[in-house]
Amino acid sequence: MRDGRHKTDVVVVGGGPAGLAAAIAARLQGFRVVVLEAAHPPIDKVCGEGLMPEALAALRRLGVNLTPEHGTPFVGLRFVEGAWSVDARFPSGIGLGMRRPLLHQALVERAHEVGVAIHWDTPVQAVAPSMVHSKKLSVAYRWLIAADGLHSAIRRWTNLNQVAVERKRLGFQRHYCVPPWSGLAEIHWTQHCQACITPVGPEEVCVCLLTTDMRVRFHDLFALFPKVAVHLEGAAPTTAMRGAVTGTRRLARVYRDTVALRGTRPLCQRSPQS
Repeated sequence: MRDGRHKTDVVVVGGGPAGLAAAIAARLQGFRVVVLEAAHPPIDKVCGEGLMPEALAALRRLGVNLTPEHGTPFVGLRFVEGAWSVDARFPSGIGLGMRRPLLHQALVERAHEVGVAIHWDTPVQAVAPSMVHSKKLSVAYRWLIAADGLHSAIRRWTNLNQVAVERKRLGFQRHYCVPPWSGLAEIHWTQHCQACITPVGPEEVCVCLLTTDMRVRFHDLFALFPKVAVHLEGAAPTTAMRGAVTGTRRLARVYRDTVALRGTRPLCQRSPQS
């Protein structure tokens, strides 16, 4: 509409991978879809950058066909704690390590291809029962999907913020120029910390450190995980160190009336997810 008001079946608040995947899925069912995102692409985030075979299959169902050329395949996971380690190879399919901005761009391209309307640099300022408002435009909707992250404003505004279980942690990420030393993504454990190593290129790995100890910083990784330190010795970092406050949580409910949260699980499910 010319006056800055739009009307749609589904409005998705949040244009990251979760929001774009929901938007594509809704559009493939024939709904009109509008995405509102506060940031401007490419959207990056501290994460492990590993896609499991099930995730790749789900993306293919959306028409997003990622191949080994988009990143680096891995055939399973290696779990390491102290002197102990175990390899768990995928029973079928492969995983794919790829930089998050590349995944985001692939989803953006597919969303445009199927006719999703995306408005970047458009933070939502208020939500009414059938209307969302931003400074640039207002959108009337039938259904609202909130995919605006761990600190979701939509979740607060729609009274879906009843947290049943919450656990905060710090996340750090950096990439290193070093050939992946196995065909596996690795997860290393110690008491309060976890290190995830994902191959994302023929000469590059993504290193993530997650910790519930608020005193730990990224440089502590090398003392906490000496096996990782051996592989990274002399390797040049290819990105600056990035950090974020993250966490896991379970909510009492993830939908109400015509509003649904994307990227959360209800209390009855076992694994909490932010």
